[in-house]
Amino acid sequence: MSEDGGAFSAYLIGTYEKRLNIFTVLHIINPTTEELRVVIAFYDDKEEYQTCLKRVLTPNDLEEINVREDVKELGPKFGVVKIISYKDDKPVHGIVGFQRHAVVVPGTALGFTESVLASVPTELAEKELEIILEKCP
Repeated sequence: MSEDGGAFSAYLIGTYEKRLNIFTVLHIINPTTEELRVVIAFYDDKEEYQTCLKRVLTPNDLEEINVREDVKELGPKFGVVKIISYKDDKPVHGIVGFQRHAVVVPGTALGFTESVLASVPTELAEKELEIILEKCP
């Protein structure tokens, strides 16, 4: 896969929120023709690793993660999420992503924001991937 990647990235970063009636949904998309492994690592607001998820994204796949519902073991109410796509334990360009924060009163969404997950330079992903995979079984 080309390193220039256009809008593709190997390393995305965003935030999650669980305070009050706020929740976060992450969308991770593999718009390529190649299967990619993805690790999603969660950190609290004190920079401490919390937990992770691993996924395999097939070509043109979409992974949706509702942080409040799908990451039950995540204790902290807000923090940082780091997402890295990889093959053979090396970062590989190929993902794009979005995050949505919504305020909900039971049965009614009062409002939400949606933004692109920020792309981080791939050279920073190599060391980060090694650290995350050590913590993420």
